[in-house]
Amino acid sequence: MIVPSLPGFGWSTPLPDNPDMNFWKIADLFRKLMTEVLGYEKYAATGSDMGSLVTAQLGHKYADSLYGIHVGSPIPLDMFNGERAWDLTGGRTIPEGTPDDIRAGVLSVHKRFVAHVAVHVLDSSTPGHALSDSPAGMLAWILERWTNWSDDDGDVENVFTKDELLTHATIYWVTTSPRTRVEATSCTGNYPTNGSTTCAVPSAAEPTDARRAGAGTARSTPLLHPDPPLLRSPSHNLTRQERQS
Repeated sequence: MIVPSLPGFGWSTPLPDNPDMNFWKIADLFRKLMTEVLGYEKYAATGSDMGSLVTAQLGHKYADSLYGIHVGSPIPLDMFNGERAWDLTGGRTIPEGTPDDIRAGVLSVHKRFVAHVAVHVLDSSTPGHALSDSPAGMLAWILERWTNWSDDDGDVENVFTKDELLTHATIYWVTTSPRTRVEATSCTGNYPTNGSTTCAVPSAAEPTDARRAGAGTARSTPLLHPDPPLLRSPSHNLTRQERQS
């Protein structure tokens, strides 16, 4: 198993000569790593969040080198293209007549993620420099997201230990990577992917919260299969006891 660190994230820093690094450029680097550096003729790939985009791009561009891909948080490759790359909703509103439970599920996802995506795309320099300057601010940023993005029943320590949270924060702090991590999203919008977004290898995707809620307004993509029944939820949605077992 090869577990590379995304350029600009944690151990793969700094990036003084690559300020435009984004997911499809990382995919090119990872393909070179696996085939030219490590010598694998074929391999399978998996990823989540930004790694989901990297993995999907590998399936899109380098299908001949892959057995298949698995993504933990399916994101369309062209999500950051267009005039509203900063808008998670793509400018669409929830249709009239949407059942109340589905509407509530969609709004819950929007409230958790819309601001996060918008600030990354539109104003990455401000949080990037601020998070690199203040360890307390960086930890608050991480805790807010890990608390609201995990199934923790209101207590993040139901899912993550203090050691896990502090280890994650420390990796970002000692490598000075908050800025390059934030800018990876803005660079995805500034240097968008081109061409088809159809995947040519077997692919599977974890169901997202929006799709579990039946979000009719969520963006669809030909890249990913609909909710496969045999996949487990991502590990960050498991309790600490479940992950340890």
